[in-house]
Amino acid sequence: MAKKVYCIPYAGGSTLFYSKLYHYLAKDIELVPLELSGRGLRMEEPLYEEFQEALMDLHDHFLKNHQPNDSFIILGYSMGALLAYELTRIIEKQEIFPTTLICAASDPPGTLRDFSSVSSLTDEQMIDYYINAGGMEELTVDERELMKCFLPIIRNDLNMLGNYRPSKTKLSTPMSIYSGKADHLKELPGWTNYGEKISYITFEGNHYFLKTNYQHVANEINKLFC
Repeated sequence: MAKKVYCIPYAGGSTLFYSKLYHYLAKDIELVPLELSGRGLRMEEPLYEEFQEALMDLHDHFLKNHQPNDSFIILGYSMGALLAYELTRIIEKQEIFPTTLICAASDPPGTLRDFSSVSSLTDEQMIDYYINAGGMEELTVDERELMKCFLPIIRNDLNMLGNYRPSKTKLSTPMSIYSGKADHLKELPGWTNYGEKISYITFEGNHYFLKTNYQHVANEINKLFC
């Protein structure tokens, strides 16, 4: 029986974000990237216009990788957590059940702010927004210039979140909510409205806590397969 972790990235990011996680997972666990179109491994493909379009695309890629006897976890980060929740909702209807759904660095569906004003910010304002919203330290000049390369994808993803209409399904799949202590999330307890069995784990760090906690996060994932 295969053990798999399907991972979905955050707004503006790619599944390369998870690459270091592989080194700390148990050797019999496969890290399976569910890459979003227009970035990373799928850079040459067009970006999505609608949240539902991204969701259906992820569902197709999941089904191409899934085998009936697999034991698997779905891991989504920030925007990816919302996609992971909706993907789990769909596959539960198909009688496919993850071992656990991990929603990292995200408030629950239905609590999102209106991103229409954010997506229209200037480049510098957008970078400042990301720093403040994620509890991040100030970036160097070079880091800010590098981030500008990803702003078109970030803007697109924020527009996509703007047309997201959350489901209100309470999942039967166990859910684990991961967050960073210095992140600015305010609605984490609300995840109890979206799952029958919820657990919370807090790590040192900001919105991007995974970058400094690959081993700790991997240890928690390894436990879920025991």
